[in-house]
Amino acid sequence: MGCRSSGGGPLARFVAACGFGRVSGFVKDMRVARMLVERGIDVNPWAVADARVKLKSLISAE
Repeated sequence: MGCRSSGGGPLARFVAACGFGRVSGFVKDMRVARMLVERGIDVNPWAVADARVKLKSLISAE
């Protein structure tokens, strides 16, 4: 976890995902989270915690 993003913030890697909520939104988010895990994409933890940031945008920012 010693990596840094271009903005200087720390990066983290998804290794697992779980969640709850309405099935329609939950299934989409879990599919994207699975892609993040499988591809080993480093993400900014603050972006993941921000409900306004779509997980799919983290894949395209790779």
